[in-house]
Amino acid sequence: LFDCWLETWDYARWEQAAANVGLDMDFFAVRERKKEEILPWDFIDIGVRRDFLWSEWEKAHRVQVTPNCREACSGCGAASYGCGVCLRDRAADRMKKEESEKPDVGKSADGVETADHLKAVYKAEERSVEKSADGLDAEKHPQVTEKKGKPVEILGQKASVESSAQAEKVGTEEETGRLCIRIRMRLAKYGPMKYIGHLELMRFLQKCLRRTDIDVHYSDGITPRMIMSTAMPLGLGLESRGEYVDIEIGMPVSTAHALDQLRPLMPEGLEILDFRQVGEAVLEGGGTEKKPEKAMSVVAAADYEVRFRAGYRPPENWQKILTDFVGREEIPWTKETKKGFRTLDMKPLIYDFSIHEDMIRMCVCSRVGTNLRPEQLIGEAFAGQGLELAEDALEICRVDLLAEQTADGACVRQGDRRRRKIEEMEQREEKPETGASLISLGEIGRVIIL
Repeated sequence: LFDCWLETWDYARWEQAAANVGLDMDFFAVRERKKEEILPWDFIDIGVRRDFLWSEWEKAHRVQVTPNCREACSGCGAASYGCGVCLRDRAADRMKKEESEKPDVGKSADGVETADHLKAVYKAEERSVEKSADGLDAEKHPQVTEKKGKPVEILGQKASVESSAQAEKVGTEEETGRLCIRIRMRLAKYGPMKYIGHLELMRFLQKCLRRTDIDVHYSDGITPRMIMSTAMPLGLGLESRGEYVDIEIGMPVSTAHALDQLRPLMPEGLEILDFRQVGEAVLEGGGTEKKPEKAMSVVAAADYEVRFRAGYRPPENWQKILTDFVGREEIPWTKETKKGFRTLDMKPLIYDFSIHEDMIRMCVCSRVGTNLRPEQLIGEAFAGQGLELAEDALEICRVDLLAEQTADGACVRQGDRRRRKIEEMEQREEKPETGASLISLGEIGRVIIL
């Protein structure tokens, strides 16, 4: 299970496994391949022709250098997409020619370019790119983008008519600035995927999003990264039916369309359960409008289902031990943090607790600094009876993550902003808001219908 960890890697196991099924690993890894052979990566189409790649392989052995694409076109085939540095000069020449034919279009008396002139230049660039691709064989190059008004075909797959309608719906975006729409995805993680770490899961989801037509925002800077955050990272080896991932997109997309694209990409043990818009669309960059709160800033509690693993024998009276422990009026608990040890009262952190045959249901606090995990609660209960809970004794499934919602429907945010709000209310001699309740993060937001 942990073969990718250096301390558990054993190449001899792989050799023995291959020998058991009669597999020669050298046949796949180190032998020289022939030109007419079907190569493992031949199903990937990036526009570059197979014969060009083979000629580059042969030239590398002859120590011959292929000229830079900015200096001369080598005919690799990438131009089938109608773009690239090899077509840039031709597009620029056509644009200059069209500008020379109509030099005064959209210019003021002093020669300064106006918005109409810039739009004309932009349309000239589009026309030049379409002309560059017109001469290609459509059957051999299905990746060529069709003209405006028709479904766009990318990598051999037609984008839905719905996407075209979305583009027209947000046509004013160029004039008002780029939109920012916060999306919250709900995932289920179980089976073999529970052994995949948090960072690996995030990288996988980013790759899946890049394979769709969803316009995900990226950060600024030298190394742009997809804007993505989780509500609360899940521990390794835990299952979950309520994982939440926030992303930002610049083009509206319906929930049904997004799920249709993402669900086929998921492996066994990972499911996309929901795709919702949180808050209203705002202009990117801020201004007076504020983006909706991130999921990680409003998480207040977590629902868990806990069982003892098969083969582990808990004490015969384990139900009574846990019930008596939770029923105390005060539960002193010493918690180790980055800043040292803190003594807390665990009782206020337990919102709900029940036992159903062999399953334990609990809802506990998950705020920053006062986060309570199931193994901590059960471990403290056993320790009070002089018992020790083994590290692998529990099977834990996180059912859902919850936010604290006030009577007016607003979600209470963790951290300094919440404390500052309470202090301001105390200064005005007002009491903090009452009637707060817990609500699933999956119920926040709305299903997108276009």
